[in-house]
Amino acid sequence: MKKRRETATPRSARPAPKTGLAEYRRKRDFRQTPEPSGSPFPSRRERDRVFVVQKHAASRLHYDFRLELDGTLKSWAVPKGPSLDPADKRLAMQVEDHPLEYASFEGTIPAGEYGAGSVILWDRGTWQPAGDPQAAYRAGALKFSLEGTKLRGSWVLAKIRGGRQDRSGHRSWLLIKHRDGEARPARKFNVLEARPESVASGRTLEQIASPVEPVVAGVRLTHADRVLYPSHGTTKLDLARFYESIAEWILPHLKDRPTALVRCPEGSEGQCFYQKHGGPWAPKSIRRVKIEEKTKVGEYLVVDSLPALIGLVQIGILEIHTWNSVVQHLERPDRVVFDLDPGPGVEWRRVADAARLVRERLQKVGLESFLKTTGGNGLHVVAPLRESSTWSDCRAFARGLAEDLERAGAQDVRGPHGQGGTKGQDLHRLPAQHARSDQRRRVLDARDARGAGLRTPRVGRAHAAAAFRSLHDRDPPAALGRPQSRPVGRLLDTAPEAAGASIGPRSQLSRDSLDRSRASSHWPAM
Repeated sequence: MKKRRETATPRSARPAPKTGLAEYRRKRDFRQTPEPSGSPFPSRRERDRVFVVQKHAASRLHYDFRLELDGTLKSWAVPKGPSLDPADKRLAMQVEDHPLEYASFEGTIPAGEYGAGSVILWDRGTWQPAGDPQAAYRAGALKFSLEGTKLRGSWVLAKIRGGRQDRSGHRSWLLIKHRDGEARPARKFNVLEARPESVASGRTLEQIASPVEPVVAGVRLTHADRVLYPSHGTTKLDLARFYESIAEWILPHLKDRPTALVRCPEGSEGQCFYQKHGGPWAPKSIRRVKIEEKTKVGEYLVVDSLPALIGLVQIGILEIHTWNSVVQHLERPDRVVFDLDPGPGVEWRRVADAARLVRERLQKVGLESFLKTTGGNGLHVVAPLRESSTWSDCRAFARGLAEDLERAGAQDVRGPHGQGGTKGQDLHRLPAQHARSDQRRRVLDARDARGAGLRTPRVGRAHAAAAFRSLHDRDPPAALGRPQSRPVGRLLDTAPEAAGASIGPRSQLSRDSLDRSRASSHWPAM
C-alpha cells in the first residue's frame, strides 16, 4: 500500500492536544476557583506565541513561567524566579500544561483549592523559538527569545539529565539567561525586587492577597480583580466603575430595548459565546420580556437600570446589542442603521467618504442622521425615526437607498471577504476597490431586520483590539479619522456628552419620504 503523504499543518490551525489539559482539570474544581477551565479548541488567530510569568503566593512563593506551545501553556514553577544574570541558573520544575486563557489570569485561588493563594501577572509578552520548538522541547534544550515588559532577550530552558522528579512526577529544568544586551549582573540589578508589580493591573501581590468584594451600584462583584482586557489591564472592577461613572450616557441607549449579549466569562482572550435569550444565569435585576418568534415565544432581557448593567459585568458580558425598536412598539422600529464594513485594504478615507455620502443622501429625503464608531471595522450611520414605520417600510427604504448610492457613482468595492456571496437579504453594496482580488463583497449593511442588533454606545467589545472607542458624533464627519481603541482610564478623560444621551431628533419615515426617494433615484415601486 502506498504510504499517504503527510502535509504540515500551520500552528494556528492545530487543535489542542486531546489530553493536554486533563491533569490541569483533574486538580481543580471550577465551581470554586476563578481559574479558567480552558476552551476545548484554543483560538486560531494568527499571532505570535505568548509567554507569561505569574507571581504566585501558594504554600510557598514562586514564579510560574509559561510558554505557549502546541495549543497549551507549557509551565514551570521557578522557586527563586527568573534572573537577568547569566551566572544564575534557576531551578524550574515542570508542572502540568495550562490553558491559553491562563495567560490573562490574575486573582486569588480560594483556600482548599489546588494552588490556593494570590496570583499576579508579573510579566507577559511574546516569544520566538530558536529553531524547531517541538524538537527542542522533546530534547530538553529549548532556546528562545522573549519580548516582554520585564524579560527580554535570549534564554534557554535546559532539562537536567537524570534530574529528580517531585512527588507529582514533574521534571527538573534550569532557566538561564543568555549573555546579550538584555543581561544584567544580579549584584547591580534584581528585576524581581525592582519590579514587583503586575503588568496588567499595576498592583502588587500583597494588594491582590487582601481582597474585599466591592459593591458597585448595589451589586456585589466576585473576582473583581479578574482581568477582562489583558492588553489594557482592565479588570472587572474597572469596567463596573467605568459604567457607573457614565451610566447617564449609557442607559438611554438601553432603555426599553430587547438585547442580545456576548458573554466572555474568562475575559476578552478567553472563549466567548452569543446569548440571545434569558435564563437562570442572568441576574434577577434584569427585566425579562416575552417576544413572539417564528416558532416559539422567547424570553429577552432589557437592561434599563444601573444594577442591571453592573449585573452583566458580574457575569462576564462584554458586548450588548440592542434591537432597533422598543418593547412597547416592537413592530415599529424607531431607527434605521447603515453599517459600513470595509474589506481588507480599503483606505479609511474611502469609508469616511461613504459615511458622508450616506448622511447627505438621508438629508435629501428629510432624515437627520448621526455617526457611531461602534462598527467592527467601519462606521455606523444612524437615522432616528418616529415609531410609525413598519419593518417592511424600513427594509424597502434602506434597500432603495443603498442601491441608489451604488448607482450614483460609488466605485466598486472588492475584497476577499465574502467570496462573492452575501451574508443575507439585508446586505447592500457600497462598492470600493481592493487591488488584490476580483471578488465582490457587500459592504453596506442596512440593519433593517426585526431583531437585528446594534452595539450599545460606550459599552465594551469582546475583542480587545477594539475594546472601547469614541462612540457618537453629532457633527458631520468632515475630518473623520479611524476610530481608536482606548483603555477605560483614558475614556474617563473624554467629555461624556460626546456619548450622546440620546440620538437626536426623530424623523418621520413617511410615504412622502419614500416617494421623494424613489422620484430622485428611480427606485422601483413598492
